[in-house]
Amino acid sequence: MRARTWLVLVMLMLFAGVFGFAVKKWNGARGPSIDYPRRIELPSQEYGSIAVRKLTVSNSGDEALRLTSVASDCSCSGLELHDGQQFRRFDQLVVAPGESIELFMRIAVATALLRGGQRITLTIPINGKVVEPVLVSPAEISLPRMSTNGPVYRASCVCRHVRGKSLDVKIDAASPGLSAEIADVGDNPAVRLIHVLCDPQVLAENVDNRDRFIKLRATESGPNGAVHSPVLKVEWIPQGGKQ
Repeated sequence: MRARTWLVLVMLMLFAGVFGFAVKKWNGARGPSIDYPRRIELPSQEYGSIAVRKLTVSNSGDEALRLTSVASDCSCSGLELHDGQQFRRFDQLVVAPGESIELFMRIAVATALLRGGQRITLTIPINGKVVEPVLVSPAEISLPRMSTNGPVYRASCVCRHVRGKSLDVKIDAASPGLSAEIADVGDNPAVRLIHVLCDPQVLAENVDNRDRFIKLRATESGPNGAVHSPVLKVEWIPQGGKQ
């Protein structure tokens, strides 16, 4: 009998759970940050064989990343560890900051799957936060702030790429009464300083509109650099300010 083959297409999806984290210094990462292959394709497999594919999950953040409750919509498949001698299932894994872990997807090529051409989905709930590649820190500011010399109508924040890629940052849009200036941070091409300025007279004319913003356009370097649109929220305090 001729060997039968099966083309397997697997989509790996990881879901982010709620995770409370403290904002650290602006040039560090914020919480755990996960990197993993969104799509895995297996070549043709012989009927009755066990298809195995390795994938790497990395944590580029500065806090531990937890993988829990791995599940599959097919009993013929699973995500496992390999200890050097054998494969084994796991209930949860912890990936330390800056570390990676190798996992193995194993699928039994069965007759039922051959007939249906079934697509298999693995899901891994994550106790962590999947951060955007480009962040603004702090993400929200309040103006004006009070000082010993009176109200201060400007503030600064940082726009940065969490993986250290070079950025070209421009102002894409801003609420009336708000403007911003962009400055370099030494010789670090992945970080830009954003100096926010406000016109108190214009802002005071629209006291009911407290949801003000500055939208940035951050483009990664290179001919096909990805474009990101982080938003800085600005709260206008009509009377007085925050210390």
